[in-house]
Formats: sequence, structure tokens, C-alpha cells
Amino acid sequence: MTQRRRLARLVAALAAFAVGLGALAIVEGPGRDTTYAGASSLNATLTVAAGVALMLAGLVITFFGPAGLTGDLALLAGVLWFAPVWVGWDNGPPLVRSVALLAAGFTLPVLLHLVLAAPGGRLRGTVARALVLAVYLEATLAALGLALVRDPFFDPNCWANCSDNVFSLRSLPGLVCRA
Repeated sequence: MTQRRRLARLVAALAAFAVGLGALAIVEGPGRDTTYAGASSLNATLTVAAGVALMLAGLVITFFGPAGLTGDLALLAGVLWFAPVWVGWDNGPPLVRSVALLAAGFTLPVLLHLVLAAPGGRLRGTVARALVLAVYLEATLAALGLALVRDPFFDPNCWANCSDNVFSLRSLPGLVCRA
């Protein structure tokens, strides 16, 4: 791996850990009542431990493991793990909460990709590629729907982010909200 790539990945890892530390601060403060992680000390500990473990694994694999995307996927999965916490940031910046709402939907696709691509970082077989593609496609379509037509004020099941969606073009509650 070239020095430039190592430096870029190290900077990405530091940014990822900053996201994790920010999530911890949210759980202990303004997200205590609006996140699952803030519901108890055990939930907070498990949420932070899982996200940090994914990021540490990604960092170790990136620098000491086989070449491939496995480390990058693990690092990204760790960052995405904290997205629901950022959604629940009570009175947080609307853009941050809106982006986190969209990013949270990609946690499962990235984790699936990571599992199926390990240890070498490449998907093996047509079935694995098709499955990962289908899950990413579903997450993308769901994110687009949430971004463009979800009005949090009309979501009867709203819990974490009931006020912000900076991407909304038109409110269609019947399309994106279940009663």
C-alpha cells in the first residue's frame, strides 16, 4: 500500500473515531431520550463497543491484513453503526440528522457485504454479488423515498427525528409512513 493510501485511510479512521466519540456524547446528553442507545447504560455501552470494534477491526485489517476492501468495509460499517444515534440528536443540526437518517439504512448492506467479502475483500460467486447488489438497491430506494417524500411531522411512528428532513421535496405520508 502506498504512503498516500495509508495516510488517507488513517485520516478516515480518525474521522470515524470522531463520529463514534460524538455518538457517545449524544447518547450521554441530548440523545438520552431519543435513541435506543440512550435508554440505558448497558445499551450505550453495547452500541459504542460494537461500533468501535468494527472500526478497530477495519483499521487493523487495513494496515496489517490482506489487500482488499475488507478493512474499508469494516470501518464504514462502524461509522454507519452510529448513524441512528446521530438521528436521535435532539436539537442537533437538521442536515446532520437528515444525513444520518439516510445513512442508517446502509448499515445492513455494508455489514452483509463485509461478511460475504471476507477475508479477501472480494465477493465470490454470482449469488453473493446479486444478493449484495439487491440489498444495496433496496437501501438506496428506501433512502431516496425517505429523503424526498418523508415529512417527519406526519409520521405516526416517529421517535428519534420528528422534526427534520432537509431533503424533503413533497410530503407523502401514506407512501413512507405506516399507521
